[in-house]
Amino acid sequence: MALPALALDVAAPNTLCCSMCGKDSEHVRYLMAGAAGGHLCDACTVAAMKIVLGQRVKDLLGPTVTASR
Repeated sequence: MALPALALDVAAPNTLCCSMCGKDSEHVRYLMAGAAGGHLCDACTVAAMKIVLGQRVKDLLGPTVTASR
């Protein structure tokens, strides 16, 4: 699913926004600052953690054995 392009809010240039979902700091619990100037909100952080942990579980389980047909 393609995500819409994020538009910058020129009316509030000092408002921090999540670099992933575009929500501003008033609509999230927190924004985590990144080294390159980007920010990640709490919801996107949880989503990213689920992806990483899911992949780690797959890596630990290794390739699955499938029955030949």
